[in-house]
Amino acid sequence: MSRSETPFRAGAGTSPPGRSRRNRRGLLAGLLLAWIGLLGAAQLAAAGAAAAHAELVSTTPADGAQLAAAPAEVELRFTEAVRLVDGGLRLLDDSGAEVGTEDPTADGDTVRWTMPAELPDGRYLANWRVVSADGHPVAGAFAFGVGVAAEAVGADSSPERVAPWPVLVAKFGGYLGFVVAAGAVTVAVLCWPEARDDRRLHALLRGGLLVAAASTLASLLLQGPYTVGQPLTDLVDRTLLAEAAGSPFGAWTQARLYVLLAATAVLWPVDALTSRMHQVLAVAALVLVAVTFTGTGHAAPDGLMARAVDSAHVVAAGVWVGGLAVLAVTSVADGPRPPATAFAAFSRLALGAVLVLVGTGAVNGVLRLASWSQLWSTDYGRVLLAKLALVTVALVAAGGSRRHVQEHRSAIGTVRIEALVTVAVVVVTAALSTIPPPANTGGAVTQPSVEVVTLDLAEGRAAELHVDPAGTGGSALHLELRNGTGAPLRARTVELRAVLPEQDLGPLEVPLFGRGSVWEGDFAFPFAGEWQLTLTVANPSLGGLVTTGNLAIR
Repeated sequence: MSRSETPFRAGAGTSPPGRSRRNRRGLLAGLLLAWIGLLGAAQLAAAGAAAAHAELVSTTPADGAQLAAAPAEVELRFTEAVRLVDGGLRLLDDSGAEVGTEDPTADGDTVRWTMPAELPDGRYLANWRVVSADGHPVAGAFAFGVGVAAEAVGADSSPERVAPWPVLVAKFGGYLGFVVAAGAVTVAVLCWPEARDDRRLHALLRGGLLVAAASTLASLLLQGPYTVGQPLTDLVDRTLLAEAAGSPFGAWTQARLYVLLAATAVLWPVDALTSRMHQVLAVAALVLVAVTFTGTGHAAPDGLMARAVDSAHVVAAGVWVGGLAVLAVTSVADGPRPPATAFAAFSRLALGAVLVLVGTGAVNGVLRLASWSQLWSTDYGRVLLAKLALVTVALVAAGGSRRHVQEHRSAIGTVRIEALVTVAVVVVTAALSTIPPPANTGGAVTQPSVEVVTLDLAEGRAAELHVDPAGTGGSALHLELRNGTGAPLRARTVELRAVLPEQDLGPLEVPLFGRGSVWEGDFAFPFAGEWQLTLTVANPSLGGLVTTGNLAIR
């Protein structure tokens, strides 16, 4: 068949009108039921849900407690098992100086932290940062007083926000590589047997496996600095790499990498998928890869049921999204176009995959959200809504593709639309996987907004500090330095200190890491109020520049 010919022709093979209408009605009914099921599951979620990241349950002593004598030990209890990171727990006195302590220990969901034998009377602030089973870092702070009163901090967990863009890109690459490889195997094994030694299809399979493997390796390297809050440029730090590799996240990520590398070696020959044994190995490898995603995502702490649901969700996405991508590419690349039988076979397969995808997505909604309001009041809910909107567009296009197949007309146009939209779904899914689901508060969650503070460095020079969000519990800080013309101003070092006069707290050192004109860091402001900032910028040609400004933390 030439490239100018359409793979579908109306004529003698066209289905009878009655049967075509019944098929269309059946498809629409199935999609409608799936959508109703999704909305119903979201309603069920209002009855309560399990959180998919660690939340602080209690501390001993309690936040704001006044103690007659210094505690021998501080205890933190979480909703799930957590992992400690180096330097993740810090004890500060009322002047902001760090108090030397022994290293804490973690036993499942409980962290125990031995205090110094002779802790003087005064107010103390305990800053903590731990890692959930799903690999997300969470942070917070609490206060107590020895012999004096202490005001409660009220910041028991970090706000939800998207991970740094390199982490997000690595997540996206892992998902994209997987779905392309899964699509190539699906089309070759189940839909288009003649293409099992097709070089275009095999190039997609190779490319998908390589992209997935490279992205998985990048995720492993980035996990160390991401979890401890250090610059992502420290990805080759041996200590951080060893810490990441030894974590549950690291174990699952390494397992995925090994499976991908083994699959790449076995399936590298162009005619690999012509062997029945290799077909079975390819399917098994991709299912194993799908299972590993459940160990590095929100299902990690939620038990076998949640992992089974997530595994089915990932496999269904690979079949549908990957199959669409492969058919779309091979329909425009040089070589034979996919025949009508391939589209027909994929249409039947895709319908089942879509129903599984929507059904498992509904179950995930039950597991992740505690109320309707969290769909629009939290970062996780808003990104989830964006994903649902894209899936809806893809389902409409899928309905058009299936109708064209049944009527023996070309489905290439709608398949291409499906493929583009579903790639956007993969992008949003990657972002969603880096956002911890909202805490089970049972109501709307008010999140502090981003604050931008401009600090004057004299003679037109300025420092712009972005604090996201400007609330207690944890913020991402981004500092940009500019000269009088607006061009980047390079600095050798920067120092940022914060004081809260109304609490007589500080100065607290706010660590910033970077190079040149851009510096970043993470910091948990322990109290709401008007913080006074002091920034010192060391520049080789200008010497030391010092400036001050105010930051409102809510």
